[in-house]
Amino acid sequence: MVFEHLWNDVRFARRQFAKRPGLTIAAVFALACGLGGVTTVFTLIDAVILRPLPVVKPHELVWLRDPSFSFPVYEEVSARADMMSRVFAWESRKLQAQWTGEVEPTPVLLATGEIHETLGLRPAAGRLLMPSDSGRSDVEAQPVAVLSYAAWKRRFNADPSAIGKTLRIEGTPFTIVGVTPPDFHGVSIGVPADVTIPLTMLPRMREDERRWLKSPSRSWLYIMGRLKPGWSVESADAAFQTIWPQILRATSNDIEPSFLARYLTFTSGLEPGYAGYSPVRRQFREALWLLFGLVSLLLVGACATVANVLLAGTAVRRHELGLRLALGAGRRRIAQQLFVEGLMLAAAGGLLGFLFSTWAAELLVRLLSTSYESVVVSLVPDRRVVIFIALVVGIATCVFTLAPILRASRIEPGWMLEPGGRQTGSRHRSRAARALVAVQVAISLTLLAGSALFVRNLWQLLATDVGFKRENLLIVSVDALSPLSAAGSNRVLYYGELLERLRGTPGVRSASLSRKPPISNELGSWWDTFVADNGTTITDRRDRTLLNAISPGYFETIGLPIVAGRDFAGTDRDGAPRVVIINEAFARRYFGNDSPIGRHVVMGGSGPSLEVVGVVRDATYQNLREDRRRIVYLPYLQVPQILRDASLLAELRVGGVSTALTESVRAAVREVDPSAPLTIQTVETRINESLVNERLIAVIAAFLGGVSLLLACGALGAVMSHLVTARTREIGLRLALGAERRAVMGLVMRQALMVAAIGAFAGLIMTLAGGRLVSRFLSTIGPADPWALTAAAAILFITTAVASYLPARRASRVDPMAALRVE
Repeated sequence: MVFEHLWNDVRFARRQFAKRPGLTIAAVFALACGLGGVTTVFTLIDAVILRPLPVVKPHELVWLRDPSFSFPVYEEVSARADMMSRVFAWESRKLQAQWTGEVEPTPVLLATGEIHETLGLRPAAGRLLMPSDSGRSDVEAQPVAVLSYAAWKRRFNADPSAIGKTLRIEGTPFTIVGVTPPDFHGVSIGVPADVTIPLTMLPRMREDERRWLKSPSRSWLYIMGRLKPGWSVESADAAFQTIWPQILRATSNDIEPSFLARYLTFTSGLEPGYAGYSPVRRQFREALWLLFGLVSLLLVGACATVANVLLAGTAVRRHELGLRLALGAGRRRIAQQLFVEGLMLAAAGGLLGFLFSTWAAELLVRLLSTSYESVVVSLVPDRRVVIFIALVVGIATCVFTLAPILRASRIEPGWMLEPGGRQTGSRHRSRAARALVAVQVAISLTLLAGSALFVRNLWQLLATDVGFKRENLLIVSVDALSPLSAAGSNRVLYYGELLERLRGTPGVRSASLSRKPPISNELGSWWDTFVADNGTTITDRRDRTLLNAISPGYFETIGLPIVAGRDFAGTDRDGAPRVVIINEAFARRYFGNDSPIGRHVVMGGSGPSLEVVGVVRDATYQNLREDRRRIVYLPYLQVPQILRDASLLAELRVGGVSTALTESVRAAVREVDPSAPLTIQTVETRINESLVNERLIAVIAAFLGGVSLLLACGALGAVMSHLVTARTREIGLRLALGAERRAVMGLVMRQALMVAAIGAFAGLIMTLAGGRLVSRFLSTIGPADPWALTAAAAILFITTAVASYLPARRASRVDPMAALRVE
């Protein structure tokens, strides 16, 4: 009997929807927007944050907190951590691989041979890495490679004969020995790897990293392990804390004395590793949860819209519902019918929203990606996503059917069957509808204010004075340390020739070299201790002094003014008196109002004495969010260790950026170094990509604000149209008694603006109350920024006035005689 009633309700609901296609489409569209939004963001949250690794018993995995770690630390953890059955270390990076004839940057997972055993993976073809493949040193390492399933399919069309073929990585030949399972994309979610190789092979591939396996101060690895049976994460972490100091002391033999005390204070611990460790997750976790809160608000607004639609349907059907009650149908039966209708609308909206989310989630992933770090995650819905969609559809149905069910429960069969009952029901419905519209307006203002805050914050960041001229400035990165490079051992000669070629390129006005480019997007090197020329030692570890090694002409090229002293000269070479140029922040901090020119400092506490020969204007070093940092500049020819351990980048001031100029620059580099890895990028691009978080939030918030405004104004227009219809006789009487049509139009618009004002006031309170939640995403303005709030309110009221104009205009054109004849 129950299923028969449900089936009858479904068929009846279909007939009702067919009678009211306009209202049905409006309701489904509103739900598709709300449900599609929450589904899209939750799908991304699931893929980046919640989804466990596709490995055996992922909840037994743990990773070491506060990465990264040195290889000696990994060896000590592997030997001492009795609470773990296996331990492995890894690092993800892009290396140059030669798949066919061309060399191209390829995401590579460098890992110890225990990785696949620890994860419990089975190969899709061949075999996986084994401990014997990596050993404990580069001498024991084997040049073997394991492909990801995606790379195997893309590069070799999943041909089993790929096993045994040779793949050259950084010029070193590797034998392909196997393929990982199809659903495994690595242990760093969002950072997949096409190839996995033993990390102990790295010193044989890269000369600049030859000492990395032995250096305890070189932190570059992430460490993960599998707990032994019977251990929980909490108990294992407690046991790990007892051995951690022993690990630090065992690896401190080669630590510099000035750094030893700090090294021994480092902390770590065990964290649940079921979802792996992901820099993408660390970067975007808070932003994704913020977006989830915003789309949840949009869903609430969509539910208010659908509640209004169903209230309108209940008002139209009140005689039908009264008749059904009079014929013996129980109020519970009526409530069931309305709930089934709402559930069908929600299911249709959820289906459309899901289809929308499959496209929108991929778009969001593209917004997360940059030219230097592509984010790739699996967006295939899993069980959590399906359960979430079903749960949200059910909750939304309960929310937006509540008001129509309560309204229907108050219908009295007797008087509702009388003709006079029409106006009373309409008045009750109008009050409820206006209340729901006020809720929508409040949500709309909140989302509009949020989008205005985020857009204004992004705009102000982009307009930040970086201290130098960022227009028409190119950054050329040549990896001179790659085995593919022709730089050789005489890097001074190499960089001199490279700089000469770049300066002679048509369209290039000036060129320079530096260790870190403008807008480095990474911290780089620093000193936290220096000795002033009066013998005072100053240590400031919380606010470190950053350093950069540059060539003469660097400040001219990037457009950074020298405010005192001189630039570096070609005579500032190795063997000449050591010199340094400081920025204004350094000069203010350590020299006050005294002139620093000619003064001496000893950086690092034990280095050579450096004479200050110049002071430059403060400039952005890492990204636009930071305050002005203290920076010192050294002539790169006086720091030969820089040339030994790192590649320099070239800055080019050009007349205008174009494809032809970029190709000319590329050709100039290739004349000096035919095969070194090379990238060319504008500083403007670096700035834009450094703000990927802010851009993501601003774009999505603006979209949600626009959708919520559309829903709110559509609902307001519909309510005012219903109000005009319900009060046709009253309006006709006013006109018949001499009221001006302009006054009637003003009456309707005032009522609409009153509803909007009530909703806007509530929305303003919601916005201010939620200010603390969004303040961490605002770096240039506060959550109560008056310009952003005023802009949001202005947009809301202007749009409200436009939405209420048509109903008001229709009211002003009512024919008094025709209106007075309406029952």
